[in-house]
Amino acid sequence: MKEILLALGILVVAWGYTNPVQGERDSPDPGVLYYGGAYYAVTTEGWDSHYFPIWKSTTGTNFTQVGWVFPTPPKWTVCCDYWAPELHIINGNFLVYFTARSNNHMLAIGSATSSNILGPYVDRGSPLVTNASEGVIDATVLKDGASNYIVYKVDGNAHGHQTELWAALLDPTGMKVVGQPIYLMRNDQSWEHGIIEGQWFVNQNGKYYLFYSGCGYSNDCYAVGVAMADHPLGPYTKNSNNPILKTRNPKTSKSWEGPGHCSVVQSPEGRWLMFYHAWPPGAIGTKRLMLLDEVIFEGVWPRVNDGSPSESAKPDPG
Repeated sequence: MKEILLALGILVVAWGYTNPVQGERDSPDPGVLYYGGAYYAVTTEGWDSHYFPIWKSTTGTNFTQVGWVFPTPPKWTVCCDYWAPELHIINGNFLVYFTARSNNHMLAIGSATSSNILGPYVDRGSPLVTNASEGVIDATVLKDGASNYIVYKVDGNAHGHQTELWAALLDPTGMKVVGQPIYLMRNDQSWEHGIIEGQWFVNQNGKYYLFYSGCGYSNDCYAVGVAMADHPLGPYTKNSNNPILKTRNPKTSKSWEGPGHCSVVQSPEGRWLMFYHAWPPGAIGTKRLMLLDEVIFEGVWPRVNDGSPSESAKPDPG
């Protein structure tokens, strides 16, 4: 029996994974979409003058690069800030929303579309969302029935102001904003240190959950919190036990540091998977790698592991 259990244990490890799930290159801000039997991710920046690498995995682990969103940068952008891309499907087309610095040197939200998940992606030719005084970053999509909203951060922390999340209704193509923006949430918890960003929405158990990151990404205090609402556009109430994912203990642990900017994607088996980035132990400022952990909904609020990134082997998510 002991030999059988040992053999089974070996098989579990062989079939499982250990973070990171993409450790080849710097891969911050993973925007993940499950489509056609595989997980696709787009991540910040790029290399060799290409921007937003496209990664693919059939299991949610061991991502490999399969293409680029932009082999050449959109003409309305200027070097070198290309951040926080996300993949979404709207009316049968694939859309990438992203942050870039526009010709007026303010950060803006852009959009590009394709009929194929691997592209080629066609940029709309101008920013989708702008804010002349603060700049805007970190776009995601909030779905409300047949309606789609682009949700973004007004980048107040760049000027020592509060940071706020706003939503704007998209037209049926997803490539144009219609109507006036709607305020959702601002930083007001001490752990956020004046910053909220990297938001993502999940509809579960009749509630809308807004996952987001707080503190600065280049610090070990960077972490993931969650807020909840009965309706897509709020009002949102933050979990009093935030953050739900953080560095284990930066003074005593050699674990992953500064976990944040997540995507929360449902697997074919119905499991909720959080893809996020973190710094290797003791290596803040080197490269952020893509990690994976499961989100568990127990009662009202979700949890992730014991509140910190997993360090031991886990079964593949499927």
